[in-house]
Amino acid sequence: MNTSCHSVESYPVKFQDCDPSGRIHLHRLMDYAQDCDDRNCRLLGVDGKSLLKHKACWIMVGYAIRLIAGLPGSDEILVVDSWSRGLDGIRFYRENNYYLGKQAEANLIGMATSEWILASTDRHRPLRPAAILDPDEFNALSDPRVANLEIIERLSPPANPPATSCCLDYRIGLGDLDLNIHLHNTHYARLAVDAAARLVKLDPRRQYLQISSFHIQYNAEVHYNDRLIVTSGFDPCDPSLIHIAGRLEDGAASSFLARMTYRLNSLSPPGI
Repeated sequence: MNTSCHSVESYPVKFQDCDPSGRIHLHRLMDYAQDCDDRNCRLLGVDGKSLLKHKACWIMVGYAIRLIAGLPGSDEILVVDSWSRGLDGIRFYRENNYYLGKQAEANLIGMATSEWILASTDRHRPLRPAAILDPDEFNALSDPRVANLEIIERLSPPANPPATSCCLDYRIGLGDLDLNIHLHNTHYARLAVDAAARLVKLDPRRQYLQISSFHIQYNAEVHYNDRLIVTSGFDPCDPSLIHIAGRLEDGAASSFLARMTYRLNSLSPPGI
């Protein structure tokens, strides 16, 4: 186990990053995690700034998180441990552990695995890793330990479409774009959770969505002013499982697929 190339960062959770229950939004947790990821990539010489010299960038193709405890709230400390698991073909695997307050086994609240590729900055076409780095050296600086999933399962639409479904219609704005001039990957997650919240008829004054697991697969880029249609539906065999899909308005291209397990919890009245 190579722990020398881990990066561990502590992030005080800001008030504006929290949902009405006072807990950090999932997409904001992902933002903090990716800040730590980029710091770790700096140790490996492949952070975002370094890649620009090669006219390359990182593109996330999949992310899966499992949460085993409640998410941190405002002014609490989120600790992120990030490391590279290594390179397989053109795909890079990255692991995260999330802690509340400090890095200790008793404080572990969640684990995530993400999958990435290197792409050209102009057309976002996949690049051969060897054109940017030495694969053997990169793997030597990686830790093969798995935080969440050894293999991120490929998602496909449910064979039997859910009987109960909900639709969210969203136009991509300037605030949704990242440096790659497309919808940032954490904003896909935000829209997926929004669609799930509509499906379960969440009342944010009385309830909160406790996410147990979330898995998202990115299929196609979404750009400025695109119209994204996000549908969500309950799994016919497991009511705690929600299937979510995003597609562009022409209906031809799948933008993303996701699934989420959850519980709908009641908020305690003030003072209790």
